[in-house]
Amino acid sequence: LVATNIFTSERNRPNELHPKKSKIRTDEESELYTTYVKWMQKNGTDPSKVAEMTHQAVLDNTFWLFTDDDYLNTISERHSAIEKREQPPEHKPTTSVIDF
Repeated sequence: LVATNIFTSERNRPNELHPKKSKIRTDEESELYTTYVKWMQKNGTDPSKVAEMTHQAVLDNTFWLFTDDDYLNTISERHSAIEKREQPPEHKPTTSVIDF
């Protein structure tokens, strides 16, 4: 999770490139979306730190880069299931609380 504005990037799209049929969000959906974007901004890794990590990974010839360790267990479980030719487990969020 990186604290970027990617989820608000639609604001930069020229009008002629907006989807013809887009679902209009309800007020509740808009509020939830805004809350999620704010949470990501607060809790995501700073982009400059990710840039440093990426630069070091290139220097070290490291192929996979993880910005945090929160998903390492999920990744490990998924890869293990794939190696066993089993259905990978569905990822379940560890918490439903959004902390500001």
